[in-house]
Amino acid sequence: MQGTRASKKPPVSRHRFDRAPAKTTPSWCLVVLAYRQAGMFVNSLHESDRPAFDRTMSAILDGRPFAEAVVGYHNDARSLWQEFTKSNFQQK
Repeated sequence: MQGTRASKKPPVSRHRFDRAPAKTTPSWCLVVLAYRQAGMFVNSLHESDRPAFDRTMSAILDGRPFAEAVVGYHNDARSLWQEFTKSNFQQK
């Protein structure tokens, strides 16, 4: 089996801190990643059902929280996110 140096390191999740790191704000890369994922999610909502997207956007512009505004999709926000992640994972 051919390995690399990177493959010999234990996964990051197995590393533990004795105490919490001093800097607790998320790194810039994580913020960019979250922003990109959110954009992809919103685009998938738009592409999957334009009338529901329009209703959702109207509700958001009227000041309703996102979790309440997505009821136009006849599903809750968590279920919509799970469908999005599942469908994008299977496409790759």
